[in-house]
Order: sequence, then structure tokens, then C-alpha cells
Amino acid sequence: MLAVAVDATAQAHLADALARAPAIRSRIIGTTPDQLTGLYVNDPHLRLVERTRDCLHAAKPELSAKNVVTLWQALVLAIAAITLIAGFTLASGAFLIGSMIALSVVFLLGNALRLIAAVKAVPGSQPWMQLADNDLPIYTVLVPLFREAEVVADLAAALERLDYPRDKLDIKLLLEADDRETRAAVDMLQLPPHYSVLVLPPGYPRTKPKALSVGLELARGVLTCVYDAEDRPEPEQLRQAAGAFALAPPSLACLQARLAYRNWSQNLMTRQFAIEYAVQFDVLNPLIAWLGLPMPLGGTSNHFRTAALRNVGGWDPYNVTEDADIGVRLARAGWQTGVIDSSTYEEAPPSLGAWLKQRTRWMKGWLQTALVHTRNPLLLVADLGPLGVYGFVATVIVNLLSAAVHPLAIGLVAYHLSTGELFASESVWSAAVSSLAAANLIFGYAMAFVAAAVALYRRPMQGLSLHLMAMPVYWTLTAVAFVLAIVDLIRQPHFWAKTEHGKAERDVPAPLKHKRAAGSRRRRAITKPREAA
Repeated sequence: MLAVAVDATAQAHLADALARAPAIRSRIIGTTPDQLTGLYVNDPHLRLVERTRDCLHAAKPELSAKNVVTLWQALVLAIAAITLIAGFTLASGAFLIGSMIALSVVFLLGNALRLIAAVKAVPGSQPWMQLADNDLPIYTVLVPLFREAEVVADLAAALERLDYPRDKLDIKLLLEADDRETRAAVDMLQLPPHYSVLVLPPGYPRTKPKALSVGLELARGVLTCVYDAEDRPEPEQLRQAAGAFALAPPSLACLQARLAYRNWSQNLMTRQFAIEYAVQFDVLNPLIAWLGLPMPLGGTSNHFRTAALRNVGGWDPYNVTEDADIGVRLARAGWQTGVIDSSTYEEAPPSLGAWLKQRTRWMKGWLQTALVHTRNPLLLVADLGPLGVYGFVATVIVNLLSAAVHPLAIGLVAYHLSTGELFASESVWSAAVSSLAAANLIFGYAMAFVAAAVALYRRPMQGLSLHLMAMPVYWTLTAVAFVLAIVDLIRQPHFWAKTEHGKAERDVPAPLKHKRAAGSRRRRAITKPREAA
């Protein structure tokens, strides 16, 4: 028996061919491309899902989050916990001042990055050229969907606005077998031929990177990008990324588009989230790319050379912030990451509960990423070099420590202020500790406010400047997420807490202020561009 995938146009041709050869009619079955791919994905002998799920762990188990901690890491963490508890219980002055100095050095690394990003003028994005349609490469777009029935119609409309030749698009919607509502919503769309709908069989872990790994295995494109269900990318984004790869050296493996929120003005929570994203994607990421540091990618609008992505083993299905992890792994393998001046507008969680669930998953994933990449510190230094290690510490490690220490530092300073001991302590140790805590807070707040002010200048959002004063309260909430993340990492390390979409009440995208000015680096169509891969 032979299964043949045919579209509506080919059905008539197949019928004519079978009419002329009735002897083979019983040996041929006509089916759709998606159904044929589904047979391939679900074939128990091929074990496609299992192979892609465990590809990274089988090849490089030391870079996989399948195992949470190694034995030596567990011992170090246990010793550190006992030391911290004993030190704070005994209130040893030497221990407290030593801890504060160590933390001050780490926080200085993160604050220095914000200071440089705020004052240093760096190229805003990777230069690109406008390729003629015939010169554009095939582009695979992977869109993992789970419980997204409410937004798939808007998603399809956004993808159809992409300015890219339809015969060069390979859009794959990745669905879960038991998500009947989303499957029904997708079936109602009557998608054109450049879409593929892949239904993945159930299996552990149920994570976004596991679905992406299957999509990568089946990707036809020279370039591959990821979009989330609620994304609204600017129409020219794929062309810009393809044009940037065409000009870039082969070592450039990934381009990160800028992420922003279209419902930024919905409430206090979305306003704070919008400021945070503006700082990360409009201020910090351009500097990180310019310095060549490892870039913790955003979860969407990452554009890859498909071959480079496969070269590093693809995404880690066991890491719940696969974006941050893949950014570090690309850097460790010698690949470079850049940014492009194109925005994708997302939906910020509008409620505290939704925000806390999402941030807990992020914190858990950053903990996974930190544990994975510090399993062999000497190898990490050899792979990244001193500057790369600085970037890793200033982003991943500082994010985690800030969440853990920030409320403690506030409490310490507030206590000494209330007792009048902040600058007039009888104990030298107490005065030194409280002074260092105050200095860290003041310098950290100052750098954060400066970076946020620059971000809001580049991406103006009316009225958000007044909300800078509320940032310390917002940061304190991350401490709650950090504690929950530790508990979740112990209880269910690979559980993916789903973020609900379709809750945005307003849709007011905030474009980059310098967006059009950056177009001065753009070139017109070139008939013989460099290869895009």
C-alpha cells in the first residue's frame, strides 16, 4: 500500500492517472500532507518524539536539564545553605560583611552593564539588505500551541500579514493531541498550503521546547524562527532577518527581534512589565550583541540559521526557559547572536496571579540554566572566555540573586533607618553591612531608573515615566516568584506552567522612536546577495 499526499489541485491529476491504470488503484491511498506527516510523527518504530526529546541529553548530558543537579552541586548547595543559616543565626559580623561584599561585587557587574547600555551609543541592530523574492531562503516558522483556541484566529491573521513569499514559507503549528479545543479552532481556519498542522502525541515532559524540537526535526527552511500564540510580529520581520543573515558572517547563528507589549496601558501590572521589556530588548540586548556576550533570548521571535540550531542540539525539552539556555549554549559553541530593529508585540499577563505563575516558571528555568552551565565552571570559562562569563553572570546569575536579596536588603536598610543606626551604629560591622546594603540599593535603583528612562525615550509610552517610582515594589514581587520557583524546581522540575492568553483589554502597540531612522542602514534589492546560510 502506498500513501500519496495530494492537495486540492493534484487530486484531479491523481484521479486521471488512476483511471488510466486501474490495476494499481487499490494499492494507492490519497491523503493530505499533514496526515502523512502525522503518520511519520506517530510511527512507534521511528520514535521521532522520543529521539528529538532526548537528542541533547544523549549527545551532551552535561548540557541538559533532564538531571537537575549533579552530586557535587548538591553538596555545594547543601554546604552553602548550612553556612548561610549558621551565619545569619549567629549574626557573625565577619560573615555578614563578607557576604555583603561578595553580593556587592556581583551586583556591580549587573549594574555596570545597565550603566554602559544607558550611556554608550551602540549600533541599534544588525545591518540588513532587501533581498529580491527569488533570492529569499525558505523560512520555517514554528508556532507551539496549547490551550490557545481563543487566539488562533488572530494569530493566523498576524502570520498572514508577514511580507514574505508564500512559496518560501513553511509555517508549522505544533498542537497537543489532547487539546481538542485548539485543534477544532485551527480546523475552522481553512489554512493555506504553506501551513502544516502537526499533532504531537502525549508524552513527558509537556513543554514548549519539546514541541519545538519535533518541529525543528521536520523544518524545511534554511532559516527558522519561533512565534508564540499571542504574537503580532511586524510584517517585514522575516525579510529583515533574512537580509541581515545574508550580510552577516556565517558565525552569526541567531537574531533576536525586539519584544514589546501591545496591552501595556491595561493596568499597573502591564505597565511595569512593559518598562521591564523595554529595558531588556531596547537597551540591554543591543549592547549585549555589540559586546558579543551570551544573550538570554526572549521566548519568541528568535531567528536562527537552521543548521546552527541543529548543530548545538536544538532546544532542551527539559528546560522551562529554553530561550535563555539556547542563547548560552550558542555562545559556548562559538556562535554569535545579534538583534534586529523589528518588534513583535505580545500580551502581558494582566493579573497578579497570571504574572506570578509565568514569573515562577521563568525563575525556575533560570535556576535550571544556572545549574546546567555551572556544572563544570572551568569548561564554562574555557568556552565563553572571561568577557562571556561576565555576561553570563551579569544576566542570568544577577537576575536570580536580585530576586532573592532585594527584599532582604530593603528590610535591613529600613530596620537601621527606623532605629537610627544606619549611619550611627555602635558596631563597626553593623555600620559596614547596613552601609553596603544602602549603597547597593541606591546604586542599583539609580542604574535601573537611568536604563528605564532611556528605554522609555526609545519606545515612548505615554504616562509610563510616572510609573518608574513603582519599580521597587514590582521587583519585590519577584522574590515571591523566586521562592515558589525553588519549591517548584524540587517538586516538579520539568512542569510547564501555562500562561493564559486572550486576556488583553487594550491593543496599543508602542513603536520604537528611532525605528525609521535605523532604516538608513537598509539597502535596496541586490540581485546577487551573499548566501543567507
